[in-house]
Amino acid sequence: MAASDPHVIASIVIFTQILESHERSRACGEPLLTETGVCHIRQSLVNAHSRADGEALVPPLPLLPFWDAERRQLWLGTSLLKEFSQPASNQVAILTAFRSAGWASRRIDDPLSSTPNDLPGDARLRLRETVKNLNRGIPKGTIHFWLEAECNGVWWDFCASGSLKDPRFGSPLDVAEGR
Repeated sequence: MAASDPHVIASIVIFTQILESHERSRACGEPLLTETGVCHIRQSLVNAHSRADGEALVPPLPLLPFWDAERRQLWLGTSLLKEFSQPASNQVAILTAFRSAGWASRRIDDPLSSTPNDLPGDARLRLRETVKNLNRGIPKGTIHFWLEAECNGVWWDFCASGSLKDPRFGSPLDVAEGR
């Protein structure tokens, strides 16, 4: 079936609407789809967005990261960004919080638990180190996680190849790297 086929275009529209409905429902705590279903629809959309000759059929949807908690893998479209083979409970907590909030929100509050023995600044240091470790190994030119300078929140955003500067925070990696 050709990508210019009206049925393909209709499928793109319908799949997009289903994903949007799923994200709204998930934000209310009642997702419509399983993680496997979301992956299948996203992959179908990626495949349908290009013709065999490489010409774009419709403007591409912005791909959002996808955290596969069962496989412990972070994806962006068809690209595996990070896979956890060792325990990393704090990094997993951040990725799970983004998945729960919906990746489109791009910001979450600190999801890490504090302990009764924490000294002032311990929670902030733990979050900073977790964000730094989360960024480690993610391919350049894909996504990057940022720690808010004044609050206890974490952002993610797309980054251009080789560029890690985010205008919300002033200088590159100052906060995320603890400089």
